[in-house]
Amino acid sequence: MGAGMSENFPLPLPRELLEYHAAKIAEELAVRMTPPPQPYMNVDDAAEYLACGRRRIYDLVERGAVACYRDGKRLLFRREDLDTYVSTPEGEFVRA
Repeated sequence: MGAGMSENFPLPLPRELLEYHAAKIAEELAVRMTPPPQPYMNVDDAAEYLACGRRRIYDLVERGAVACYRDGKRLLFRREDLDTYVSTPEGEFVRA
């Protein structure tokens, strides 16, 4: 180290400036660390989200217990619809 330098080299900054930059860094990290939400899930994604097998998802669709959307032969699900199914008592789900 040079003359007059210490290991702890404090840089005097106003507290407001430090708080401002800390908040900006926190905002940027939150944006970078949050994956963008996927609008639709396929059967595999829905099964993983509900922690069940693919067959269970097909059974729920067949019973009309969970809303799904079709893209040709593919079944697609919205997270909100799966959440609605899980939070609704069995047999009371009403398709929108």
